[in-house]
Amino acid sequence: MMNLARDYETADISVHQPAKSFQIITMEPSQLADAVTIADYLRDGKCIALNTETISPDLEARMLDFLRGFSYVRNCAVVRASSELIFLAPYSIVLEYDADDELREE
Repeated sequence: MMNLARDYETADISVHQPAKSFQIITMEPSQLADAVTIADYLRDGKCIALNTETISPDLEARMLDFLRGFSYVRNCAVVRASSELIFLAPYSIVLEYDADDELREE
């Protein structure tokens, strides 16, 4: 009688859970190159609280253009909490903002 059963190797499958704790880094940028540092932090899974009160509106706009593009590609969240405070978080961390929707970045 022929044995039709096959031997299969088994593999362990792990389910990745979201991190239970995370690090928030507060930054006050002074130059456009700081946007690359912020992107590196996001890539490493860290949250950023970005204080923009000390930079020009033009520099803020350029930084946000870069960071929004990075955030789109990496599926990160960008939320403006006030006119001078912006939160950025990697995909594994959910940001919720319960105030005026007009400040929320999309």
